[in-house]
Amino acid sequence: TDRADEYDSLSNIAQDEGVPYNQEYLGLLARTGKIDAYKEGRVWYTSKAALQEYFDNRKRRRILNR
Repeated sequence: TDRADEYDSLSNIAQDEGVPYNQEYLGLLARTGKIDAYKEGRVWYTSKAALQEYFDNRKRRRILNR
């Protein structure tokens, strides 16, 4: 299954062709609270839906700041 609201590890999500960010940058977004994510042990998890929300909001802000 490949539902956007399913959580997966950052390393798996970063390997997806549709994700423009590497694992390190995803980790930064998770640690700073910019994407919806949680940590189990030493592994961060997020969802494609959370990344899409971040991407949409980021683009919207960029347009407003012109």
